[in-house]
Amino acid sequence: MQKRGATVINFVLIFGLLVVGVVVLSSLRSIFFWQSSETEKEIYLDFFEKIKDSIEKSMMFPSDSIYNLSFTDVEEYVVSVDNHELSVFFPEKDLEIKDTVIVSNINVIPSKFRTSGIIYVIKKNRNLFVSNNISCTINNKICEPGCIIQENPDMRCDPDCYNEYSEDSCINYCIDINRDGITNHLDRDDICDKDCYNNLKNGGFYDSDCLESNDNICDPDTHMIKDNYCDKDCLGPAENSANGVCDPDCESFDIDCPEELNKQFLKKQQ
Repeated sequence: MQKRGATVINFVLIFGLLVVGVVVLSSLRSIFFWQSSETEKEIYLDFFEKIKDSIEKSMMFPSDSIYNLSFTDVEEYVVSVDNHELSVFFPEKDLEIKDTVIVSNINVIPSKFRTSGIIYVIKKNRNLFVSNNISCTINNKICEPGCIIQENPDMRCDPDCYNEYSEDSCINYCIDINRDGITNHLDRDDICDKDCYNNLKNGGFYDSDCLESNDNICDPDTHMIKDNYCDKDCLGPAENSANGVCDPDCESFDIDCPEELNKQFLKKQQ
């Protein structure tokens, strides 16, 4: 009888140890997968930060430079750069990481691509272009901003990027008709590329053919530029209100304009 009781107790003990073992193994597996998942996420975050850091450091590059990044630790990813925002999507993990890219006084050319392992960071005359493709084929009905790196000035503007109807890229070489590096009335050609006209800072580039009053757009790139057009949107929403842009073509008091210009206006009013 005692032997049978001891057998039952041993069985219970063994069964209990098995249960504890299963629980421990399950816990260890959960910890392992959690650590593995966290490590994997750190890899993707580190990958994203490398791209972001390289783009922001491009501000210190010479005006005409190309820097390329090569990656092997992540097999597939989709990079998107638009209006100073960087996004990287990892299809295998259904993971997207976004953040603002801090660059100043520069024209960020939008791009989106599924990379082949190499990313080019291009800085060209206040233009910033990030892509895995810097090819340039003219008149193939595809806007290819990579043409900006061409040695021949006539090749730097892909005509497919310069139009009134599609949303693609603002290429300063397209809007600078007389190639003097300055945007003004001498660059008018009756083509308004709306990609080069907005309420954002685009490195000092805008399309003078798009200028229009009362359209709720005061392009900050027109600040202190004489282009023979007074954009009334730049006078501010109310009298004596600042919006950071002075249109010197306006014969009106603009608090954003230097004191000398406003003095001239006040003198004319007397």
